[in-house]
Amino acid sequence: MGNRPSTIRDREPDFLPRLPLDKKIPPYALRRRGAISGVSHKPNSPTIERPRFKRRGGVCYDRTDSIAVYIRYLGDAISKQRKASNFSEFDNLPEVPSNVLTCDMKLPPIAQQRRFSVQGKVCPAQQFKKMLHHTAVYTIGADSSSKTLECDKLIGDWNFDLLAFRRISEGRPLYYLGICLFRKHELLAILHLDEQKVMSFLALSEQWYRAGNPYHNGTHACDVTQALNCLISTKKIYVKLTPIELLGAFIAAMVHDIDHPGVNQSYLLNSASPLTEIHGPSSTLESHHCYTAKGIIAESGIISHLSPADQKQVTDIMDEMVLATDMSKHKEYVDDFQKTCAHGLNLDNPSHRLCVLKTALKCADISNPTRPWRICKEWCSAVMDEFFHQGEHMICQ
Repeated sequence: MGNRPSTIRDREPDFLPRLPLDKKIPPYALRRRGAISGVSHKPNSPTIERPRFKRRGGVCYDRTDSIAVYIRYLGDAISKQRKASNFSEFDNLPEVPSNVLTCDMKLPPIAQQRRFSVQGKVCPAQQFKKMLHHTAVYTIGADSSSKTLECDKLIGDWNFDLLAFRRISEGRPLYYLGICLFRKHELLAILHLDEQKVMSFLALSEQWYRAGNPYHNGTHACDVTQALNCLISTKKIYVKLTPIELLGAFIAAMVHDIDHPGVNQSYLLNSASPLTEIHGPSSTLESHHCYTAKGIIAESGIISHLSPADQKQVTDIMDEMVLATDMSKHKEYVDDFQKTCAHGLNLDNPSHRLCVLKTALKCADISNPTRPWRICKEWCSAVMDEFFHQGEHMICQ
């Protein structure tokens, strides 16, 4: 036989892997990790699944959803301005001994298989990496006498040490507190909430709080949510609330300051902020929080399985409660609550229950002075830092 010309394959080193030319690459392999973002379908199947708009492990959303598109565009616009958090406001706290606060965690089998694919790693803490193979927070224990205090007992205590809880969760207090609350009040079982969607909602909510803010950050949202849980867990109120109202109330507390820019209403108006053009000069920040939260709700799909009426009730409760945190209208809401009580508070009336929930969130939002002094002092320092940061911005302009 004659000498045949050398080909590229002949010149390849022997150690390079080869893919047989007659072996077809399956579509799912091409779509992995965002390689192809298109319509997926099964061979010989008449049905076509919805397009995958995000890479695997992310959260999908429909490009026709105006709220979801808004939140994505907004995120792209401000992502470059965000700073990594160094949590300096808590640097002076003493270290928490490892035998004082421990975490005992469990995860459902599905979550173990997925390994918390939502938003990448749920918890970046080095000491939690091994636990994440098995667990999300169920209980937070205990003391040197080896007693285990259940999570619902701790988060129901007004003297709850949020700063220690924040250290344990490595900057993810809102996420873990949210899981505890949803399980304590059995909202997952009663409302048939999908646990992966709940975790997605909690992860997105915490992500959308600006970690660079000394005060209006995810830790503040966790503090307010825990305070609200204490206030509405009193027997006379709790037994009258419906599961939908509980869900709406906790969502409102978690998102009541979401994507807060770290400045107040007056600063936004005087600086001609784009937010004032979008939401108007009245309750600008609160309207922005509501609109951002609706985008996260739509993106995570946490209530997508509920009926349209129930979905509307959840978002309406959230809107009413978040708007009530506007301190420029404080007297208006206080007068409304006093008027309702003067005519006889009837918790069987849905409008009276909503009035109580709005007042409870207002109280929870400004509850720092009623906490133990060590915690109150830290919050005072954080809010003063944020005020001074705003003053520095005003001087620069």
